[in-house]
Amino acid sequence: MLFKYYKKAHLIQEHLPELVSKTISKAEEILEGNLLLPGTEGVPKFIGNPPDWFQVMNGYDEFLWQLNRMDHWQPLLEAFSYTGEEKYAVKVLEELVNWIEVTGILEEDYSKKEINFSPAFIR
Repeated sequence: MLFKYYKKAHLIQEHLPELVSKTISKAEEILEGNLLLPGTEGVPKFIGNPPDWFQVMNGYDEFLWQLNRMDHWQPLLEAFSYTGEEKYAVKVLEELVNWIEVTGILEEDYSKKEINFSPAFIR
């Protein structure tokens, strides 16, 4: 199954080298802790390494929400698929472990939470 992904990565490298170069550059910025998010005034800003998962930059709640969506992991994983350099995948794993530890997400017992099936949630 992984072969399919390596094959796709190779095709992208072969036919879109400028995209690969941009992706790797972006991944390198992310490795240094610099992200472009709402509230960073249109330029990548240092948000911590690992990130401060509860930070609100310049009063933008959207910064916090976007950071915790972890969209910045995509360029890291793409760079890993193009280069095979583990540092990109390791960064994602380190951040995931840190996020779990810092947010305490696993401390909540979700098995006892009630699910709301009211008509407002059914579409």
